[in-house]
Amino acid sequence: MTDSTDVAALIEQCSSSDPDTRSSAVRALGEAGAEHAAIAGPALAALLSDLDESVRNEAAEALGLLRCAPAREQLQRVLQSDDDWVVRASAAEALGELADPKALDSLIAALTDDARPVRSYAALAIGLIGDSARLPAVRKRLDVEAAVGTRAELIAAAMRLGEPAALDALLTLTDDADPDTLPCVLEAVEDLLTRKTPTLLITRAPELSAWLTALGQRAPIISRHAAALSARLTALAGG
Repeated sequence: MTDSTDVAALIEQCSSSDPDTRSSAVRALGEAGAEHAAIAGPALAALLSDLDESVRNEAAEALGLLRCAPAREQLQRVLQSDDDWVVRASAAEALGELADPKALDSLIAALTDDARPVRSYAALAIGLIGDSARLPAVRKRLDVEAAVGTRAELIAAAMRLGEPAALDALLTLTDDADPDTLPCVLEAVEDLLTRKTPTLLITRAPELSAWLTALGQRAPIISRHAAALSARLTALAGG
C-alpha cells in the first residue's frame, strides 16, 4: 500500500527532466489507490500536456485508475486534440472510468476518430457511462463502422444502453470476419461479463455460450479464451 510520503515523493519525481522517470512515477501514482486522488490528481493532470507522449499516456491512464473526477475536462481536451492516438485512446478509456455523463459529447465525437482503438475505447466508455439517450448515436455509428473490433465495442455499448437487438448483432458479427479480428471481439465480450453485465447476456446465456464454442472451434488460437468466457457466462447464469 502506498502511503502519503511515498505519494509526495512520486509527485516530486513527476518534475524530473528525464521522461522515463516521469513516466515511471506517473505509473506508480496510478497504482497508489483512489484515496490519493486528491493529492496526486493535479500533478497527473498537469502532465497531460507533457512534451513526451509516453508521459501523457501514463498520466491519462493513471487519472482513470484513480477515478480523478476533477480531471474530466482536461481528459476531454486530450481526447479531442492530442496528436498521438495512443494518448487519445487512453483519455477515452479514462473518461469511461470516471463515468461522468458530461463527457459524453466528447466521446460521441470520438467515435469518428481516425484511429480504430480511439473509436473502440470511446464506444466502451459510452456504454459504461450508461445514458440510454445516447443509444441513437451509437446506432448511427454502428451503421457505418467497418472495423470488426470497434463494431463489437459499439454493440457492447448498445447492449449496456438497453438495445434489445444488440445480442443478435453480436452473434452475427463474426459470420464472415477475418479470424485475426476475433480476439478483439472476445475482449469486448469479456468486458461485458466483467462489469455492468447486461441482463440480456444472462437470459440468453445458452445462445452466447454456443456462439463462443463455435468461435473457438473455428479459430484454435482463441479456443482457450472462448472456453474461459463460456465458463464465466455459465457461472453468472447460475448454471
